[in-house]
Amino acid sequence: SSHVETRAHAEERLLKKLFSGYNKWSRPVANISDVVLVRFGLSIAQLIDVDEKNQMMTTNVWVKQEWHDYKLRWDPADYENVTSIRIPSELIWRPDIVLYNCRRVLLGWSAFRHQTPFWASWENSVDRRVPWRGCR
Repeated sequence: SSHVETRAHAEERLLKKLFSGYNKWSRPVANISDVVLVRFGLSIAQLIDVDEKNQMMTTNVWVKQEWHDYKLRWDPADYENVTSIRIPSELIWRPDIVLYNCRRVLLGWSAFRHQTPFWASWENSVDRRVPWRGCR
């Protein structure tokens, strides 16, 4: 029980440290000329329907986005060996990514903006996996 309380306190201290002066509207780069490389992945979790006549498929998928935010880094030894932490999505910079289909836009950033948290690791990697159901 005391270990849990210690870890909870360490995570609270870490969140305060990470977001003291953090600006979510500022791209997470050290130099303005740097680019933010966002890795984007899609995994099919479930095939719901296949409409051969109309050449359409309905699925449940996981959307994964990953990038480095140089401001979200820490030494785990200073925080009870916390190596990753869950962060509410509204606190951090997020890429503006839209997934398109040949028929219509399937998924815009606003569609899943506040649904899931992000995970940050001490090596400054930000990872987000978002469940999403495809349209018909």
